[in-house]
Amino acid sequence: MPLLLDREIENNTRLAVWEIQEPNAFFISELAMSKSELKAYDNMEAHRQKEWLASRFLLHHISLDKMRKRLEKTSTGKPYRAGCNKCISLSHSKQLVAAIISDKKVGIDIQKEESKISRIQHKFISPEESAMLPDDNLMAYYHVFWGAKEGMYKAYGLKELEFKDHMHVYPFSFYQDSIELKGWVHKDEIFQEYDISVEKIAGAYLICCIMNNEQTEL
Repeated sequence: MPLLLDREIENNTRLAVWEIQEPNAFFISELAMSKSELKAYDNMEAHRQKEWLASRFLLHHISLDKMRKRLEKTSTGKPYRAGCNKCISLSHSKQLVAAIISDKKVGIDIQKEESKISRIQHKFISPEESAMLPDDNLMAYYHVFWGAKEGMYKAYGLKELEFKDHMHVYPFSFYQDSIELKGWVHKDEIFQEYDISVEKIAGAYLICCIMNNEQTEL
């Protein structure tokens, strides 16, 4: 079973990573999909089908529920499990799928290293953040910034966030394979603070964002 990681990272928060090696038939036999799910699956392009199946399989695995709950989406596209008030987030890159479930707002991102990120980093890193970057190992920093902001974006869940203007990642440095950092989301009256963890797994950056504080300005 290609379960690369399965960890409780704090009370009532569980995280897992799966490396997809199985055929689609394996996941279909395990998921007992509804007619509407099967219809949605049949209408997908082939490359999306396996990711779609594996993410639902992994999410059910970490939920510890006997019966799988369907995955639905809010009006803004944020996924949730039907009949469950826990927060979830999913991500995939190549053959890797990551999932997290928590009592808190969470967002997860897994990303294989891509050279093209250096060409677009100006789109998600603000001038203030860019000024704190070192002269070396920039590719790793770019991937952390992207993953951290993608994770906070997913946790926020209301869309219409500008990665450069509405999100910020505090200074951090690489001193080991896994690091901890902090960030925030601020748009209109909402201000959220996040604890962010980063580690490398199977050649990918795994970045988890957990909201630790939320304020509403009047």
